[in-house]
Amino acid sequence: GDLVWTRRTLEENGARNKDWGMAGSPLIIDQKVIVSPGGPNGKSLVAYHKDNGDFVWGGGDARAGYSSPSLTKLAGMEQILIFNMGQVSSHAPGTGEVIWQHPWSNGFSVQHVAQPVPLPSDRVFVSTGYGVGCELLQVNADEDLALNVSVVWKSPRLQAKFTNVVHRDGYIYGLDNGRLVCLDLQDGQRKWKRGRYGHGQMILVDDILLIQAESGEVVLVDADPRGFNERAKFQAIVGKTWNNPALAGRYLLVRNSREAACYEVKIKGKERPISGVRSPEQAGNGGE
Repeated sequence: GDLVWTRRTLEENGARNKDWGMAGSPLIIDQKVIVSPGGPNGKSLVAYHKDNGDFVWGGGDARAGYSSPSLTKLAGMEQILIFNMGQVSSHAPGTGEVIWQHPWSNGFSVQHVAQPVPLPSDRVFVSTGYGVGCELLQVNADEDLALNVSVVWKSPRLQAKFTNVVHRDGYIYGLDNGRLVCLDLQDGQRKWKRGRYGHGQMILVDDILLIQAESGEVVLVDADPRGFNERAKFQAIVGKTWNNPALAGRYLLVRNSREAACYEVKIKGKERPISGVRSPEQAGNGGE
């Protein structure tokens, strides 16, 4: 429990706090802890040594959004993907250098919260509320191995304000200003729009959307483009809930600003976890 090291990431990188506070989680890659202070002069994304807090690298000039850096591979190249204020950015994990950027803004609509979602075939899905909508991006490498980004399609049919969207079998599921939507990734067309869950959150468990509604309810919905099917729901906690749920084996953890709770979620009549989800022992330190 002793403090090993500490860094004041905003002050050290010339950044200023967000209107609603910094929200991004740190990303650990090898010996580096990567955070997004959103500073100028190459300090948008920075890395510290995880053992002693020494500065390792910085890259980019964009102000921070409300998303977190994530490691992915696109066009054969490992990269750190993040939603900054007004743009999607990609950085080299070893140096922090900006690999590519894609503008994403619409006047006042600059509060980017939902995570960019890497997809098969070197594509990235992004979505934002406040009237913006969503885009499917294609990332390609040219003859000199430089990466470039093009827009496959753009649609107003999914505006994810706080909710991280999920992908399954060629379809995107997300809360469009509080209503659950299924989009076809081929053309951005909406398959269906049903249910009112507010600005909640969701995770994909096998073929089930586990939704933490803004009301505090937990809802199970089929991830099925053929139609909307709500399987079950229960009141998990009370009060406005914008927080992400967590599932480890059969244990579901939920929280908001008032309370937290842990539930055991089992398939009725079977003594085993939900299909496709590991037990806490199997999950290890990373969880699931």
